[in-house]
Amino acid sequence: MIALLLPAIQAAREAARRAECSSKLRQLAIALHNYHDSCESFPASQSGIDTPGTDWTSGQIERKRVTGFVALLPFIEMQGLYDIIYDAQLHHMNGTTWEGLRTAATDNSTAGQYFQGLYNITIPILLCPSEPFYEPQAGYLGRNNYVFSQGDFPGRGDTHPNGCGANPRAIFVTWKWLGIGAISDGTSNTIAMSERCIDPGNGTNKYAFTIVQAGGSISGWGASGTSSTNASATGAQPTPTGNFNPGACYGLRGTKGNLGTLPSGASAGHRSGRRWLSGEPVYGCFNTILPPNSPICVSGSGTTDAGFLPPSSYHSGGINASLFDGSVKFITDGVNSGSSSSTGLGLCVRSGRSSFGVWGAAGSINGEEPTQLP
Repeated sequence: MIALLLPAIQAAREAARRAECSSKLRQLAIALHNYHDSCESFPASQSGIDTPGTDWTSGQIERKRVTGFVALLPFIEMQGLYDIIYDAQLHHMNGTTWEGLRTAATDNSTAGQYFQGLYNITIPILLCPSEPFYEPQAGYLGRNNYVFSQGDFPGRGDTHPNGCGANPRAIFVTWKWLGIGAISDGTSNTIAMSERCIDPGNGTNKYAFTIVQAGGSISGWGASGTSSTNASATGAQPTPTGNFNPGACYGLRGTKGNLGTLPSGASAGHRSGRRWLSGEPVYGCFNTILPPNSPICVSGSGTTDAGFLPPSSYHSGGINASLFDGSVKFITDGVNSGSSSSTGLGLCVRSGRSSFGVWGAAGSINGEEPTQLP
């Protein structure tokens, strides 16, 4: 009798957890709209208090990498934490150097240790109840499951562009605040947020949400060069070559929860869901290129690198995602993601229909695609 009842009980519990996860995404979607009502735009996926620029050198980047979740804190009943972070951004000094929210391991001052603690704060609404690895926290790395959509675009943002240039396909990009009017595809057709599993960082390559970093068939983003798609960008920028393509990344997929074999020269990174306060895509964003629960592949070992960042979850068969109209849908792993053979700069869809099927169309804000998520 117990053997018969146990699977049913487990299924019922997971159904309840999945429903709670969906509820949290709906609450976050409402917070986005409340923010928009107050500020007349949605938050940037990554920003900070100082003005945008090109100084991303060590010791300075923390002040420019704050996640869009910080902007939402007052709208999820966490005004107090928002005020603390705001103060940290304004006043944090490392000796005589102003560093915003810098959390370098070398900063052992009282102020430095205090602000490092912000990274370790748990935000309950950012954790999916189906997630088994929300504890224990590692160092100053507060966990999170929910991430912002960057559409069907493999690039980064505006301030630190890669060879694809600035992202024209999403609301949530770096140092850019866009309003609801930018979603010409319609709020009921466009994904705002989804979920991603937390990488436990246990030194294995077992999990599909472990980040695959460069090397072998998924490498090929040059170290320098001028973007042919972003004439306004200056300085050295990575330019993707033909070796970097979705098919090569998807081919690393094993059975569910299994990464399979890494290509020669690649390494595994453990960043997914590990730092809620940081806005870089590897921590706080996803794109709609590879279908849900596919491997994550990025172009290098840094947190600013571009790549394929699918959502993932422990819900059987798919993930929850909130749309810009506030609704939440369950999207299966088998959602149509196209059959594009695009590689290199060909991945950088800048206008028109998505190359990545229904899934890509749901990510883009301005593709004019008639398709809708089922």
